[in-house]
Amino acid sequence: DVDLEELARRTENCVGADIEAICRTAAMLALRDDMKAKTVSMKNFEKALESVHPSATKEMIDVYKKMAKEMGAGIMKKDERGRGAEVA
Repeated sequence: DVDLEELARRTENCVGADIEAICRTAAMLALRDDMKAKTVSMKNFEKALESVHPSATKEMIDVYKKMAKEMGAGIMKKDERGRGAEVA
């Protein structure tokens, strides 16, 4: 019953470590409810979101957006030798 689109919406401004903490917390909550639990429910994620908050501030995001614009953020793909090469 996990709504991934809803989780994506509610984790805006989260960095990778935040997402990992949310998942780990939700899993621990599932195990606290039932030590034999094999799944994590949306309820577990919702509860985890109450205690884990995004660590990226609006100011940080603005700095990265500005930097990406100035540096010409593009898509990277590997060339024939396996090295990174920017593609628009």
